[in-house]
Amino acid sequence: MSTKYKIIGRVLFSVALAALLLVGSGALCFLYVVHWSKEARIGNRNDENAHQLTIGMTKQQAIAIMGSPDRIVAKEGIRRDQVRYMYLASPLASDYISFYLGNQSKQVEAINLGD
Repeated sequence: MSTKYKIIGRVLFSVALAALLLVGSGALCFLYVVHWSKEARIGNRNDENAHQLTIGMTKQQAIAIMGSPDRIVAKEGIRRDQVRYMYLASPLASDYISFYLGNQSKQVEAINLGD
């Protein structure tokens, strides 16, 4: 085999190895953000807990399941007669996980799973 082909082979091997390392490190970064980071663990835990919520629960029951909210928002948008309790969702979610308490009933009237 000539020297020219040996050099081409080494260059191709180096490029392939660099591409493999780049893809592998990107995959690890994605897994970290989605599964292993602190925010992902909190969001995934909140997601699991939110599936235990049901309409009609009291505020105390809902907070016992979810824990302290990250934010509380009152009189928001079309839900002006409700208070929204908001929790961090998983990194790929499009919204906070939240539940809405009626001002009058003091019960869970709606649940948003962050989808």
